[in-house]
Order: sequence, then C-alpha cells, then structure tokens
Amino acid sequence: MRISIRAVVLLCGLCLAANVSSRPASLIDESILEAVRVVDDPDGYVNVRSGPSRTSKIVAKVSSGGVVVVEAALEGEWARLTSDQEGEPPRYAHASRLTPITSWRQAAATQGDEGKEAVFHHEGFEVQVSRVPFEESGRAITRDEHGLQLVDGTRPWGRDGGLPEESLVLTVKNDGRKVDIPEAATRDLFEPNLDSMVVLTPSDPSEHALVLMANSDGAGAYCVIWAFEKGRYRGRVVYNPF
Repeated sequence: MRISIRAVVLLCGLCLAANVSSRPASLIDESILEAVRVVDDPDGYVNVRSGPSRTSKIVAKVSSGGVVVVEAALEGEWARLTSDQEGEPPRYAHASRLTPITSWRQAAATQGDEGKEAVFHHEGFEVQVSRVPFEESGRAITRDEHGLQLVDGTRPWGRDGGLPEESLVLTVKNDGRKVDIPEAATRDLFEPNLDSMVVLTPSDPSEHALVLMANSDGAGAYCVIWAFEKGRYRGRVVYNPF
C-alpha cells in the first residue's frame, strides 16, 4: 500500500511548514539535526577512510564547508558515516573535523503559485527547487538483476520501482550571481517534495547554508542535503534515513 507524501516527510524527519515565524519549534527532527555535520578542516578537506584509523585507506575526500551524515554509533575519535549506496562498506572521518549544526538557524521555503517550485530568499542568497517532468531522452534506461528500473546505471532516488515521474532542478544565486552547480548534484534525484525544503545557516546564508529536502514517490523516501559556502557549491549527501 502506498503511503502519502506527507507521511513520508514526517518519517524522514522534516516537518511541513509555511514559514519560520509561525513555527518557532525546530523544522527538522532532532535525530537528523544531531546526525548532520559540516566539515571544518584546516587542510581544506577531510579524508574519508575505510576504517577508524589514520592508516586506513582513503576512499574519498569532503571539502571544508561540505556536509556528511554520521551514524548514531561513534568509534572513539572516529565517526562512522552513512553510505549513499546500499551495500557500500562503512566509511569513517575524524570526529574533530566535523562540526554539529544543532545551533544553526532554520527557515522553510515558500511555494510558487502553481506549486511547481519552492523558493527561499534572504538578502543576497536565493534558492529555488523546481519539479519538472522526467525525460528519458539522453538517459540509459535498464533493469537490475531483480527487474527494477535503473536510470544511468543506478536505482533512481525517490522511486520504489518503475521510472521516475518528476526530476528536480536546483538553482542558487549569491549576491545576484548564479552559483555553479554540477549536474551530478541533482541528476539522480527524483520525485521532489517541495513542502519539505528547509535552509539552515549559522548566521548568514550567503556565507554558509545547507539546503535539505525529503523526497519520495510515496515509498522510495530519501533525504538530500546540499552545502553552499561563500557563493560556491560544497557538495551533497543523500541517504535513506530509515
């Protein structure tokens, strides 16, 4: 049985809200707030390793200002990170390089008149997420060993079987200039739930901001968090919060 989009958003921990002034309480579930970390490393990036040790293999790097999600269990000085893909082996980063966001300010987006876009605007920082019909043109459509649809070789985020119905378009401007966002930031994300968009910032979003969404077709729920710092895209994290 399919569950409603509203139920999916609540399960993902993002509360529906029209604006911050009418909702003084947190717009985001505490479990998500406590799990999200922003990278702050004097080297300009943090090494993501295959194990909780400085001698473990480096499997990725996350730029300072970027974002990661930490699983509940911490192992000494090391934080175990969530995996973007099912079956991916555990990954670790040094906890001293990861800054909590529990004290960051929160603001919900507003929707356009036709309900096809969500918009956040604060002084010089603007975010717009639009939903558009999914286009098969230019995509590799295949199936996995279980018969589930793949788009460009991976299972599409937001779908629990079948092809996506809607893609999302992310546009960000800082001081009137469009921020360069790579295609990979959104190409595999589908079924946007515009009601769920929340922006977090330590003080001024033009200096540093996270944009969170909980998206789904009704069953294939996921959370995405994009990071921006001083007019630059700093990466994303996508995960299933269940």
